[in-house]
Amino acid sequence: MKFEFQHGFEQQEALDRVRALTDYWSIRHGVNVEWKGNVATVAGKAKGISFSGHFVVDEKMLSASMKVGFLAERLGGRSYVEGKLRDYLNPANSLETLRARIG
Repeated sequence: MKFEFQHGFEQQEALDRVRALTDYWSIRHGVNVEWKGNVATVAGKAKGISFSGHFVVDEKMLSASMKVGFLAERLGGRSYVEGKLRDYLNPANSLETLRARIG
């Protein structure tokens, strides 16, 4: 699965928003996350869906490439990941609100 979103934020805020999402997955679901600059590598399971992949946050875009099993994709894996990315890149949601979801 590949995703691309124009984010409309300064790069640092977009990066902070994606970090909030990966922190959420890490704390809530035990997903392994490793950040190197503006690139995150993730692997684990969320909502019963095993996945691995990476996120790249640049000045205008968030690009993501995720691998999930065939069955997981059929059972909503794509819509789950896409929904989370849209939610965390939605300007109506403040960064503070997104970070508060972690706790």
